[in-house]
Amino acid sequence: MRITVSKRDHGETVLPIRFSKLLSEILEKPRAGSFLVQGRGGGGKTALLRALQLSVNDAHEAPKTVFLDARKIIKEAGSADAVSVLRRRVDRDAPGLIDTKDNVIVFLDGLIGTDSERPIIEALSQLLARNEPTLVIAFGIDHYELQADSNDYPPTPYLHNRKHDRTVDLKAISVNDDALATAVIGGIVRTSGTSTSESPEAIIAALRTLGFLYLNHFVVSIYLHNAGKMAFEGKNSSAFVIQSMQNLYGDLYGRFTSRQFNLLCVAALRSYCRILVKSAGSPELATAHDRYESDFALFPRIVQTALIAKAVVYIRPSDRLQSPRYLDCQVGMMTPQKRPPPDFSGSGSSLGRKQTNRSASGEEIRAEFWPPLAIIQKMSDWSQRTNSASG
Repeated sequence: MRITVSKRDHGETVLPIRFSKLLSEILEKPRAGSFLVQGRGGGGKTALLRALQLSVNDAHEAPKTVFLDARKIIKEAGSADAVSVLRRRVDRDAPGLIDTKDNVIVFLDGLIGTDSERPIIEALSQLLARNEPTLVIAFGIDHYELQADSNDYPPTPYLHNRKHDRTVDLKAISVNDDALATAVIGGIVRTSGTSTSESPEAIIAALRTLGFLYLNHFVVSIYLHNAGKMAFEGKNSSAFVIQSMQNLYGDLYGRFTSRQFNLLCVAALRSYCRILVKSAGSPELATAHDRYESDFALFPRIVQTALIAKAVVYIRPSDRLQSPRYLDCQVGMMTPQKRPPPDFSGSGSSLGRKQTNRSASGEEIRAEFWPPLAIIQKMSDWSQRTNSASG
């Protein structure tokens, strides 16, 4: 893993930084500090925060530390008071800290830059007001980009508008950089808790065979967890990722049908294309949506694009557009209309075509069918933008 630092408050100078240097800077500012660790999904943000926390705990006269997962807190809080949820989490990691003036460093993981996170940060500041905590924040840039595309978010996430003592950017490593890739894989194997008899060199060779262009914590981790569960022959990186996600789906939910996993892929597609209806659709699709949001939505871009590609293949038009699979999965778009839907045909738009059917009860149902070609083009445009941004 290469760690670089970007001093955004003094231009865009990007320089390498050692782990020990970052650790010392955090320890030197145990009150009212802010450090932003950002990178794309699977880049090792969580691993870096955990390593920093362990090192802080081992330091002489160390401040107290708390590790918080923002996504879990948001999910647990729901419409309830975020302060009460945070109080339980803080008491777990640092009993007796609240209402003292002890120094504390809070490692806040899982932020993706959306407005739903702001109340958590505000509640944390309120709860630990006497401690003036230093925050070390992990921010998934690509997750924000994906959500911004589908939800009209501002181009700049609120985290970039906050003042930080240091911003650290985690970069992926080229699979063809032998020396650096070998060192990175060796480090991940030692710290992942996964036993393997393969050497770093053998792992690099396997990843090259699969067609992976870069290494990060996620890519190496899914290889280590799935290498013994599938044959590589004839597989590319996307097929390997899909098979890995199917293995995970089975681990989480037990025996499953191909349709259940395909609907999970459709849920991924629906999440990132604004042209798709946001309604839950059928009960099956609603279940797939819940499972996707709970366990797959925060996986990195390499997973999201693989799931979306599989969804597009699954819902592609066939000779029979009336097939239940197409009507049910291509957007979950068959919804009874109490008023005429927007008319796209008059403008000469080629994106969708409309079809009217009758339900079993005779109720008129309108659906709009969006060709997978339009969906693929949208995903291709987005992928090119993000690849340019990360290049």
